[in-house]
Amino acid sequence: MLITKHGRPAALVIGVEGQDIETVLLSQDPSFWKLIEERRKQRSVTLSQARALLGLKAKTNRRTRKIRRSAR
Repeated sequence: MLITKHGRPAALVIGVEGQDIETVLLSQDPSFWKLIEERRKQRSVTLSQARALLGLKAKTNRRTRKIRRSAR
């Protein structure tokens, strides 16, 4: 719904039913969207690359674990 004052747009009312307050506020925050754009421009890495960068072990395949368990 558009609210006018003296025939000029003054406010826009949008429904937010079912959304939490943080989502509503962030969706209207220009600094949040600037941060998102900056992050999107940065180089991304795969999950396995991130694990390697953090020094974490590679995640094992679930099937492999089940086979190993049954072999015991």
